[in-house]
Parts: sequence; C-alpha cells; structure tokens
Amino acid sequence: MIYWSLVLNPVDWRAMLKAGATEHRIDLQSPRLQELARQVQEGDRFAVYVTYAGLWVAVLQADRVKADEQSLSLATSPLAAVDISVGLPTAAVREQLSFLRHTRMVSFSRSPLRSLPSRDGERLGRLLDELPQGIDEGLLARRIAESWEERLSLRDRLSDREVARSGPTGGSAEFRRRAESVIRVPHLSVTQNELLPGQSAGVQFRLDVGLPDQTDQFAPAVLDVPLRKARFDVGVWLAATVPLSIEGEALRTVEVDARQPRSSLADYVVTVNEALPENVESASLLALVTQKGRPRGFVSRAFDIVRGGGGRGGGRGGWILRAARGDDGFDAFRSITTELEPDLTVFVRSTEPELRDFSCVVQTPHLGANERRGIEGEWRLPQSSSSLVEQYMGDFIDDKSTDFLRRSALVGAGIQLFRAAPDVFREVFWRLIDEAAPIATVFIISEEPYLPWELMIPNRISEGVSQRRDPLGVEFALGRWTGRRWGGPPAEIRINRSLAVAPEVPSVAHGADEAAYVAGLFRGTALDPASIENLDNTMRDSEAQLVHFACHGSADGRFANQELRLEGDESLAAYLLEALSGVRDGLARDRPFVFLNACECGRSGVALADARGFPQVLLNLQAVGVIAPLWGILDTTAFEIARDIYDTALGDPTARLGEIMARVRRRAYEDDPFDDTFAAYAYYGDPLARISVG
Repeated sequence: MIYWSLVLNPVDWRAMLKAGATEHRIDLQSPRLQELARQVQEGDRFAVYVTYAGLWVAVLQADRVKADEQSLSLATSPLAAVDISVGLPTAAVREQLSFLRHTRMVSFSRSPLRSLPSRDGERLGRLLDELPQGIDEGLLARRIAESWEERLSLRDRLSDREVARSGPTGGSAEFRRRAESVIRVPHLSVTQNELLPGQSAGVQFRLDVGLPDQTDQFAPAVLDVPLRKARFDVGVWLAATVPLSIEGEALRTVEVDARQPRSSLADYVVTVNEALPENVESASLLALVTQKGRPRGFVSRAFDIVRGGGGRGGGRGGWILRAARGDDGFDAFRSITTELEPDLTVFVRSTEPELRDFSCVVQTPHLGANERRGIEGEWRLPQSSSSLVEQYMGDFIDDKSTDFLRRSALVGAGIQLFRAAPDVFREVFWRLIDEAAPIATVFIISEEPYLPWELMIPNRISEGVSQRRDPLGVEFALGRWTGRRWGGPPAEIRINRSLAVAPEVPSVAHGADEAAYVAGLFRGTALDPASIENLDNTMRDSEAQLVHFACHGSADGRFANQELRLEGDESLAAYLLEALSGVRDGLARDRPFVFLNACECGRSGVALADARGFPQVLLNLQAVGVIAPLWGILDTTAFEIARDIYDTALGDPTARLGEIMARVRRRAYEDDPFDDTFAAYAYYGDPLARISVG
C-alpha cells in the first residue's frame, strides 16, 4: 500500500467541497504523471489538497481511486476545512492526516505542477513539521511550496506576536514581526443582484480571510506590513464598465490590522445609466487593491445585460443587469513584495469594448499626503487606440523612408503619442518635473494594450517656451503590464533553467549562437527540432523559467494575426498558444520569463506587440514578464541586444530590467548610423524587477 498526497487546482473547486462523495476524473497529459499513475494500486490511501488562487481551500480524502493509462478517477469527501489566513490546515486536520507520515508527494492537476529541487524539498520538509512528512521525492508543486513557505513564516509571526511596552506604566505597543506580508482575500457586496436602468445600489468592499461569493472572480492580496506597525492602510480603486458608473470618489482606503482577519469597510454607490450602447452585452465592477504603486489583489463582479426582461427601456426595449457567475479559472498567486516603489504608477481600465473610453488612477509617493492614495481621471480617445497608434506610426513603419526621415518620424510619433496620453497622467507628470521630484521609474498597468508608452516624448508649451524631454522609455525605467487579470508581476525573476527556440530552417543570423548562448547562461537546452509539436511536448515537462525565441516573425498587415516561424517554416500564431496543452500547462506551472527575439521578414507594420498577439496571450497564460519587438528588427542587432540585456542583468545584481531596457532604447535616438531595432523592444513587467540565476 502506498500513501499519496494530491494537489489539485480544479476549475470547479466548489463542486469538490459539496457534502458526500463526489466523482472526479483527472486527465493526465504529462508522461511523468502517467507513469506515476500506473503505480497506483487498489487499497492505496489518498489525501487531496484543493487549492484556488494559490490558497488552500480544503483537504479531502479519496474514498475510492481508479487509475488507467490516461486518467485518475477519485471519489472524494471533505476531510477538513483550511484556515486560509495562514494557508495551513488546522490542528484537527493535522491529526486526521497522521496516516500520511510516509506520504509520497505528487501533484495531479489539469495543469500538472512542477517539482521542487531536492534541496528545497528537504528545506520545506523541515518547515512542514506539523504537516505530513516524507517528501523525499520532492514532487510537491513549486508554486504551492513557495506559498506554503511564505505562509509558514506568516504563521510564525502571527503565533509569536510580542507586545513590548515602553516605560514603567506600559506606554505604546510595538508590533514585532517575523514576516513582511499578510494575505487577505478581497470581497465585494452588492445590495441587489438585479438592477434596472436609472437605479442605484450600495457596494461594500472589505478584506478578510474567507472565500468570496461564488459569483466573484478574485486574486488574494499579498500586503506588506510596515515595520513596527500592525495597522496600515491600503488603497482600493472601484472601477465600473458601462452602463454602470460610480457615484463620488472611486479611490478609497481601508485599514488592515495584521493581527485581525478583517479590514475596515469601504462603501460606494453605483448607478445604472439609462443609455445602453448597442455593442455592450455585459458590465462589471472591479475592486483593485493597491499598495506601493502596485496591484496587490482584486475582486470583480460580472453582470449580464438581459434584454426584454422587464425594467424601463433604454430606447430599444426593456433590459436589466443581472449578476453573473464569475470565471472559476485559477488566478495566479504572486508574491510581489519589494521595498522599492515606482515613482509614478498609472492604472488604466477600459469602460467600454471599443477601447476609446477609460478610467485612470495615477499614484506617486512624491505628492502630498492628501493625494498619496492617487488621483483619478477619465481618458477618452478620439478613435480606438489601435487606430490611433496605426495613424501616428504610419510614416515610421514605411520601408521606403530614409534613416533621417525614419528617426524624425519616430520622434514625431512619440510627441503625438504623449499628447494622446491621459490628461491626469500628463498633469501629474509635469507637476513632478516642476517640483524636481526624483522620478526614475514609471509603471503602467493597463487594459489599453496598444499605446507604446515607452516611445512617448513629453512635450509642452510653458510660459511661452516649448519644452521637450527624452522618451519616457529612455529617460525612465519603464514597465508595462497588460494582463487582464490584474495580478501584479513579480519584482524578482529567478531562472534555474532555460529553453531556447531557434529553428534551423528558416534561421536567423546568429540564431544557433544565440540559442547556445542562452542555454549556456541559464543551464538550459536548445529545442531540437524547433517545431511546434516538439515545443508543446517539451514545455509540458521542461521546468524552464526562461523561454527565449530567436526566429523570424511576421504579421499580416498592421495589427493583424502574428506568427512565429518555426522549424520547416511552420507558423505558430499567437492564438494557437492557448490550444497547445503542453505550452499552456508549462506556462501556468513554471511561469517563465519570455523573450521574443523575433525578426520580421520585411517590415509590415507594428507587429509582434499587438494586443491580440504574443505578449498579451503569454501574460494571460501566466508568464511573469515578456520582452518583444513592436516592429520588424535586424537579426544581427537583435542578438547583440539580447546578449547585452542578459549580461547586464547577471553582471550587475542591482540592475533593474526597466533601467536596462532604457539604456538599450537610448541608442536608437543617439547612435549613428540610425538603427531603430534598439527602440523596438517593449518590456512587459515590473520596471524594478531583477533577473537572477538559481
């Protein structure tokens, strides 16, 4: 008899928690997991750990198990609940799991999880002295282990709190902590599930340690606890899409006490507008938790627009808003704790599907206390953002232009792009410049995916004098984040292994050298053959934290379908990534950094960083960061840039990715002869992130 422990991230996790035995079938797509499943024998004992959004939800026992070549069937019943404030089973659970003393740790999942290195498995085993032992095979999922370790530290801090009293009569209390963060789950409460046009409803936000309503999608908030303080404030931004609108201030703060499970409340009022645009089929409320200029967690409530369902007409018949069931997909749990804060952060949320109207919040630590939580603003474009970028970049991407005209067009486009930026951003930016604030970093977290903020050139007329600065992505360390799930990117990117993809046919100049360089630098391998099928099979079990492409890319017209050219001239379209189960599972499991050093075969437009393309898809599939060119690049220069980025990141432990990218871009504006390849790269990630090996 073998004792097993399963870690599951089921899509419909609530179904697994219903009373009574519930049948579950788990498809095993990984050869490694299929081999382990073949070792399951009748009478084996199982405990099932259910997780969601990186938090433990429950522990189940498997009453009946059946395994075959491709799947594992379980009949489960609840064993115990989990205290998700620290993410660990309660004492009663530990007693019930005593039979797992020699458990064999393995994880089965829709997306199979990565194993721990043996040394980390041993270290985790020492930490988990109150949980099932025997993880000698080190097959516990890495991401679960990381969250365990953080929560164990949190558990120690909460259980070992000390109150030091100053003076003979006590005086003030000092909060001494062992960890730097606490975990809280965001909640939205709406007074009504159905709303009529013109009607208002109350909305209440809070943070606590319970799971949210089943209609909500969420990501738990990882919050820094200030030194010597148990109580601290975090920001909350409530944003709505049409036909909903927020009455009064959308920016609030709530107080969190690290010693208590529940925060203070933030109360809002939302109103359903009378007018309903033809192209709107749904609406939503998003409450984003912010701290230190970064997104820390969120909760969203979706509403369906039900037409002909009663209520007052919006000019086209009756309609109502009705609360909809949220997406039960896994939202990444990411620790983004860092002592540094971006100097200027911009949050942008689209309020309608045409990408013309947006809500914005700008945060900076360099303004007064009354503006510290942020400044709100609306942003309306004269046309869709994709059309706007196409219009401004049209002359620049013309192959027939001379170097002089192309550099001039790049500068001219940057000037116009800045003028199209949100008013609230430009106003705050110039205030900081006029006050000589020490701005070094800019972070853009946006649902508007097209505008190349790194190319924007600040310009204005001040007191009759024309002023112009260097592009934002040259003067400042700038990072963009366009992940739709509003989870923040990590500030530390650790790479143990890499996978380099460089096809032999069609090849790029120095492609083989580039692949060998990356593989040697990060203990990796070069994909051979570099075909789509082999990429899918390899990423299923590769455990790579860096995936580097050195190949040709193409785009059919401006903002059209994007493709990478792999072995045998196979076309890997961006949308196809989501259909490749091995690629999808590898990205969800390993959360790699992805470098798309794709050289376009001819300049056909602003190509590889299109929102419908690779960066957006990769971020949605849980890549921790992406570097990709905005237009066709020279393959010889591309290898030079990749080597410069990696060498600088590893050679200088203090170097931040945003800063490295700024130095690369500067060469496009200053070097002769002109080579726009240096300005082409967009960086999607935290501007203060660092890369390290190990």
